[in-house]
Amino acid sequence: MIEEGVQIHFIDLRDHFFKYPFEMLCYSEKTWYNWLNPSSYLNRYRMPDYQRVFETYFTNVEMTVLERNMDAFQQVQSRVRKEFLTGNNEIDSITSILIVARN
Repeated sequence: MIEEGVQIHFIDLRDHFFKYPFEMLCYSEKTWYNWLNPSSYLNRYRMPDYQRVFETYFTNVEMTVLERNMDAFQQVQSRVRKEFLTGNNEIDSITSILIVARN
């Protein structure tokens, strides 16, 4: 039996140091988890990561880009680690999304 319900998520994809919204994507996993990860636990998921997770558990997932910051992204793009890049700057520069997930 599939449970019915809906979840609504507003997700901020920026680094908590908002002046540099993509800075957390520039460091290796080891450096991030050993030295830089704030006590508030800032994950480094990007929009495709959230899409993959929600589509695993929900039959209907709607994702809306609320905001992107192309200028800030392009300033650090050469330093962003490859695991965080899709090759599409429209996706990689996203800073805020809305997810509505239903069963």
